[in-house]
Amino acid sequence: MIMLDVSLPASQLFSIGPIPITDAMLGAVLTTLILVFVGVASARRFAIIPTRIQVLFEMGANYFLEQVEQAFGPEKARTFFPVFFTLMLFILVANESTMLPFVYEIVYNGADVFRQPTSDFSGPIAFSLTLVVVSHIMAFYISPITHLKNFFPVGAVFASRSVSDFFLACIGMMIGLLNIVGEFAKVISLAARLFGNVFAGNLMVAVIMGIAVWMQWIVPIPFLALGVFSGLIQAFVFSLLSIQFLAGTIEGATPQSQEETAQAVA
Repeated sequence: MIMLDVSLPASQLFSIGPIPITDAMLGAVLTTLILVFVGVASARRFAIIPTRIQVLFEMGANYFLEQVEQAFGPEKARTFFPVFFTLMLFILVANESTMLPFVYEIVYNGADVFRQPTSDFSGPIAFSLTLVVVSHIMAFYISPITHLKNFFPVGAVFASRSVSDFFLACIGMMIGLLNIVGEFAKVISLAARLFGNVFAGNLMVAVIMGIAVWMQWIVPIPFLALGVFSGLIQAFVFSLLSIQFLAGTIEGATPQSQEETAQAVA
């Protein structure tokens, strides 16, 4: 039975110059190699007359493509789909990688060599931070002034012609500051949701297996099955939320979307 590593920080195994190499980093490398191997093997076996596995994969890909189209529109969906679908597959494989036999039992200098990259908080926080930063770069590229107005609407303050206009402009400034806080909240929310579910699942299984020797075989099976299901759901949830966050940031930087919002408020 696999004994999962449930220590909160990642364990440093060795270092390459000033760069420490942890078990979570090697787990990310392992996940990447699995994706590359499965992708190459699957590409060779895909056929016009699909197999059951191919049909299941295409159904999942089509559903995911529909979600991207609803967020970005049909034209931009083809551009963003590979990024988000790859992200979803990486998180899915990382979450389910503990089902690989013997892999997580490999030990080096008394420490496990591999660890789920999603069970180390640095992994989910890196995913979330990258998505949020990229969304702001793209929004700034689309319309720098419009994007900055979402956070620093100083123009409304100088354009005030009455006390009520100045009061509304000050409220807009406060909302802009709250939007800045909200961007940091996006990073924490996305990362904490993924990390918390994966880490809690590993901890629950480890506690049950550690209660007694006879509980290491039959009793953990339902919890392992629950962990597999939770890993699948978390991969979809993280990716779908990332789509909505990125689409919302880009849409907010589009001048015509702000005009529509202003007309709706008026």
